[in-house]
Amino acid sequence: MPRKLDDFLRAYIEYTQNSESPVSYHTWCGIGLVSSALERRCFMEWGHTTIYPNQYIVLIGPSGRARKGEPIDIARSFLDHVGCNLIPESITREALIRRMREAMSHYQYGEKLVAQCPIVIVAEEFAVFLGENNIRLLTDMTNWYDSRKKWTYDTKHEGTDNIHGVCANVIASMAPDWIPLTLPQGVIGGGFTSRILFVVEHKKGKTIADPTAFPRDEVLERALQHDLEVIKRLKGQFYFTDEAKAAYIDWYTKEEERIERGNPALQDPRFAGYVSRRATHVKKIGMVLSSSRGGDLKLTIGDFRRARQMLERVEVNMEEVFGRVGRATYSEQTYLILEFIEQRKEVTKSELMRHFYRDVDSKMMDIIESTIHTMRLVERDTRKIEGEIVYIWKG
Repeated sequence: MPRKLDDFLRAYIEYTQNSESPVSYHTWCGIGLVSSALERRCFMEWGHTTIYPNQYIVLIGPSGRARKGEPIDIARSFLDHVGCNLIPESITREALIRRMREAMSHYQYGEKLVAQCPIVIVAEEFAVFLGENNIRLLTDMTNWYDSRKKWTYDTKHEGTDNIHGVCANVIASMAPDWIPLTLPQGVIGGGFTSRILFVVEHKKGKTIADPTAFPRDEVLERALQHDLEVIKRLKGQFYFTDEAKAAYIDWYTKEEERIERGNPALQDPRFAGYVSRRATHVKKIGMVLSSSRGGDLKLTIGDFRRARQMLERVEVNMEEVFGRVGRATYSEQTYLILEFIEQRKEVTKSELMRHFYRDVDSKMMDIIESTIHTMRLVERDTRKIEGEIVYIWKG
């Protein structure tokens, strides 16, 4: 069945342009749409490893200000249209496993009939889905990410059971306030968080006072639905073109050298696990971008460059995700104060105390002041006339 669009993702970004949500949110939800439609039928053989295009995508932004909900809702409607197995955000682990098992389907690949159990976790409130310090679920999801042929789990009556062809995608959002509650210190930087692409924004992308002035493009919507149905029929093995593979090898070699020199793409040590998986993320995104533009299952130089650039753009803010999480006594308060000063550029100590008096007393403020001064992010200026201490953001 021929496609109606030159590139699904580009058209999807156009379709969602009359929205207050940041473009990055819609872009990564579009990536999640394609990866969810591909399920487990497409893959790339890489040495002894088989890589699938599934994604764990989590939008991060302050409640109400970043407009995270609309991109999730739009993505959900497209997934529902093409018949993906959607998992609600409020569900027990037992019910989730049962839904995965019930999602089993088969597809013909060569002479083999291949089993898969694809699910898509769509959660506007990812914190509700994860629960508080739910280590067992986090461990399950870490295992599911690699789309194993067989996943074995303990049943309620102390036996074991298997699910064949695991395939999980995540399109979710979360406010940064919830991260310390849902992701305990022990898992941050480890297996689960290294598999997530955190899309961090601080505010909405634009202001649209009257969204009814921009009616939904129903013609483009139908074309997107049609092409997502076509994508859902793809199956087979992805290959790098020779040019793309040479470019990938060159990039990978240079990134490994950066790590050896102690200068990884993300400096926060809590992202060390993620940094080690960047190459896998690039290949996964590359497969999605290839599928977005056509069905030749070739990862071209254009696909590779675009995947790398998209990953690098989303990494710009990614290190902020765990800003409120740390072992230092006042790590969260320090992060909040730094964030406030950065936004205001210049602020007096009295203003800070008025704003944070519920969380910070004068003694704690003195400790935090010493910390941020040592970090050389903020300059302290004493103004004799006003008798005020002023903090100036230096970055």
